[in-house]
Amino acid sequence: MSSSPLPPCGTYARAVGRPSGNVPGCHCDACNVARRRYNARRYYAQASGRSYTVPAGPVQERLLVLFDSGASWARLQEVTGCSHATLSRLRNGHYRRVHRKTAERIAAVRIVDVVAPQQSVPALGTIRRARALVAAGHTLKLIAATAPCDPSLMRQIVTGNMVTLSRRTADRVAAAYTALSAVPGTSVRSLRRAEREGWPHPSQLLDDDLDAPPATGTQGVDPVVALRLVQDKPAAVDGFRFDLARILVEEHRLTVGAAAEKVGVSERTVLRWKKKWRAAA
Repeated sequence: MSSSPLPPCGTYARAVGRPSGNVPGCHCDACNVARRRYNARRYYAQASGRSYTVPAGPVQERLLVLFDSGASWARLQEVTGCSHATLSRLRNGHYRRVHRKTAERIAAVRIVDVVAPQQSVPALGTIRRARALVAAGHTLKLIAATAPCDPSLMRQIVTGNMVTLSRRTADRVAAAYTALSAVPGTSVRSLRRAEREGWPHPSQLLDDDLDAPPATGTQGVDPVVALRLVQDKPAAVDGFRFDLARILVEEHRLTVGAAAEKVGVSERTVLRWKKKWRAAA
């Protein structure tokens, strides 16, 4: 099998060569300049506390999620700009550390970016987006029309009865989220439903977390999230407000009012939830 072409002279990649393939680095003037520039940036980054490399573990985990969701090698190479060899070594855990820019590019890849339109993707991110739009005061009819998709499908999505859906539907709901998330809705019914269910407003969500796997831990919530709230640090409650409030009240001994403020609901809502906690105990 023929190897891929070498990078052009004047790049750091050509300067270092391919040690794993026994391809020596180049020492021409242009490559020497590229090598010095790279090292100068690396030393500056390290001195300023921002390392050029980061642990490869989280990158490997993200790649495994993408592959498990149906991403192809070719598509991942296209959207990340990484070679097949780099992706393969990262996936198989051959690297302990990886370039920060490489990690950032891979972390930015969404599942819907790397699977075919007709292929199924996890529905969780789409459910989060649809519920957040309801929390913003939009009706299911408007969300479905903006997507566009069938209103009955939107009802299934918001209800959370779907485990997977097509990438095409996920893309459409994501587009509707982009269009409506910053626009205040006027549906009192939607606002009341979202408060009753504990669905977060778009302003309480982090875009990077929308397609992330569900948190793990007590009550299905990452304990670190609750701890950050107790310490008045920013945290994405991400649809787990019911369980987060319970952790804050029962484990961290916060008052009902304080817990309500932390998770972004009314005190009356937490009091109602408290009755459900007792009934389930």
